[in-house]
Formats: sequence, C-alpha cells, structure tokens
Amino acid sequence: MKAPLLNPLLTGHAVRFMAGLPMVGRRIAPIVPTQLHSAAYYVYDTSNFVDIPTDIRRGPSGNFARIKSSLSSDTFLCKDYG
Repeated sequence: MKAPLLNPLLTGHAVRFMAGLPMVGRRIAPIVPTQLHSAAYYVYDTSNFVDIPTDIRRGPSGNFARIKSSLSSDTFLCKDYG
C-alpha cells in the first residue's frame, strides 16, 4: 500500500487546530503503565449495565429481583513501535 501524499500546509494547520481542542481520550481510556508485556484481563459484558430490574417490588416473603451478570476474560500483547 502506498503512503498517502500529505499537504504540509494543511497538515500543520490541522495539527494546530486539533491541539487547541479539549480532548477526552485520556479521560475515557487513560494510559495504564505496566511492566507486563502480555497478560489477561477481565471483560464485563455490556448487558450487565442494561439488564437491571426496574420492577423491584416484592410481596411479603417474596424473592428479591436478581441481577445476572456475565464476565469473561481476554488477553493483551504490547508491541514495541520504537
């Protein structure tokens, strides 16, 4: 694949424009320093946050509404880009 031909004037203008905007990327996904090159981590299913019982009423000696959650795991591998 060929590298794209970039206009240096427009690229510089775009970089200066984006530098002045408040970015939320580091707040949403902060950099987590680690000494591990690869490891496993837990992944929460998105249904955990939407399948919350809304009708929590119960009669005397009735059962409580339960939340069902699912959890899995995944791995990461850090690549050294120099």
